[in-house]
Amino acid sequence: MKILCLADLHIGETQLQKALIGELTGHLLEIQALSLSENPDVIAVAGDLLPPGKAEYISAVWKQIFPAGIPVMTVIGNHDLWYSKFEDVLAKLR
Repeated sequence: MKILCLADLHIGETQLQKALIGELTGHLLEIQALSLSENPDVIAVAGDLLPPGKAEYISAVWKQIFPAGIPVMTVIGNHDLWYSKFEDVLAKLR
């Protein structure tokens, strides 16, 4: 089994807004190219991922970056929870 493991992406606000409309920039383009060239069986992404308070956009961003059909497992980090209660973030991710 081939696993692509990523961590601490720290996607900024501007990069997030662009990614949500399909305009990938910087390291997100590199990650997309890597995921296409390596063709992993699963992708594991560990936080810190997005700007504080934006965790509900994780799935939408992953759909722009990663190829369809490859399972993506995500663990949020402390930066993803700043200014939010864990329960609130978890509810948005469900």
